[in-house]
Amino acid sequence: MQTAAVDEPGLGVTEVTRDRVGEPFAVRELALGGATGPRPSGVDLRGRRLRVESRDRSGLYVRSRRPTGALQDVAIDATLRAAAMRPPTGAQTSDEPATLVQRADLREKVRYRRAGAALAFVVDASGSMRSNQRMIQTKAAILSLLMNAYTCRDRVALVAFRGVGAQVVLPFTASVEMARHRLEYLPAGGKTPLAEGLRAGLRVVVEERQRHPHGQPLMIVISDGKPNWSRVGDPVGEAERMAWRIRQLRVPMLFVDTDRTWHEPGMGQTLIRITRGRYLPVDDLAAQTLLRLVEESRAGFGS
Repeated sequence: MQTAAVDEPGLGVTEVTRDRVGEPFAVRELALGGATGPRPSGVDLRGRRLRVESRDRSGLYVRSRRPTGALQDVAIDATLRAAAMRPPTGAQTSDEPATLVQRADLREKVRYRRAGAALAFVVDASGSMRSNQRMIQTKAAILSLLMNAYTCRDRVALVAFRGVGAQVVLPFTASVEMARHRLEYLPAGGKTPLAEGLRAGLRVVVEERQRHPHGQPLMIVISDGKPNWSRVGDPVGEAERMAWRIRQLRVPMLFVDTDRTWHEPGMGQTLIRITRGRYLPVDDLAAQTLLRLVEESRAGFGS
């Protein structure tokens, strides 16, 4: 572990440490409620994590539905069934076809394809994370998730907050090795601007969702949940307001709590109640042997 004073843009002068990355561990199976869209089929550890609805004619034809806009991919089988089940109107001669397709009978194909998730790690790199080897354990937890992200072909981003701001250490990328490298040299020190971390994490997730509409963006916040700095002088209130914003934008969130001082709990449970996400103590993250970060990342948000 190395300690030094660092002056970084947006973060101020802080005394930081560079902690080693702990050994990765197997991660427990998780399910996370999500925002809007189709219900994914779960995780395929041999390839892309999720099955999502295709917006073009690619992918597997799974079911049909009434057209939601301009009809481009006609489901002939479902259209004929709808026409056949419609009661006949008026007299029908022997020269007329048995089934006449009307506009109301038209159905379109609903196709699904595999898609990777987009995982934004929002990491508390403040001075409080140095106690009880929290930063070492935090880096080990992230590394474990990164290893699985590589298997599932997820895109990952890394946001760190400490001092008086937050920094996008790594924008969304498919290079898990680059994320691991940035994680290894991620320093820790200074105050805990939790709201700034949530704000920066939300921004990169929303931008990713705009660039890749088929993706499954997920914010993973790893912190002790004890803010002590904000730009408006109200660390707790501002963090809560950011949580409401996350909920408003329907961004699924997982809060991994690194705090072990249960006599003085942090904000983790509060943030999750607001966002309707999932809460997990960091010790439980290593309790099981299988990772499923996103079972339901869009359908049924807040249900």
